[in-house]
Amino acid sequence: SQSNQYAHSALATLSSVISPGVSFPNSELGRPVRVTGTWVPNSQVTVTLGNWVAMAVQSGNAAVYVIIGSDTGGDKVRTTPSGPADVTGWIQPDQSSEDPANGRVLPIMSNGLAAPYVPVTLVDAYVVADQPTPGLAAVPEPPLPKADFWTGLRNWLYAIEWWFFACFAAFIWWRQMQELTGSHVPSEA
Repeated sequence: SQSNQYAHSALATLSSVISPGVSFPNSELGRPVRVTGTWVPNSQVTVTLGNWVAMAVQSGNAAVYVIIGSDTGGDKVRTTPSGPADVTGWIQPDQSSEDPANGRVLPIMSNGLAAPYVPVTLVDAYVVADQPTPGLAAVPEPPLPKADFWTGLRNWLYAIEWWFFACFAAFIWWRQMQELTGSHVPSEA
């Protein structure tokens, strides 16, 4: 996965990867980032996809939602972050939803649905914290879908196709060399 590509990369600051009003750069999917700023009070939302708990971190005149963990239920006492924030995690693109929010419960992590709880502009991304807040479980990296049989077959056929192309190119070269170096017998007209 692309996040595996970044597994040993140095942390980038969020502002060096994305800024307010700029679309999410797909090349940065899964990049480890460091988010610093202040936790936005009363910005907590729950995302039903994965039972995620998210809170916004404001830095300057922009904010980003951080998935601080997954609520697995039970009797764990969960702490809500407040004050200065210094979080590391991997960056993901904002998601759009046609389904409405049910108060602070969102169907997916959508800035459009979470924006009412943040007083500043949200960047077009969210960050999944690599360490959950106490009382929450870690959010695993989403698995990539497995390639089906036809995808594998198509890849093998492309590989074979290039060998045929290379052999054809070598044959054409050989024919041209034969014609150029061969003796020309004048035809009698």
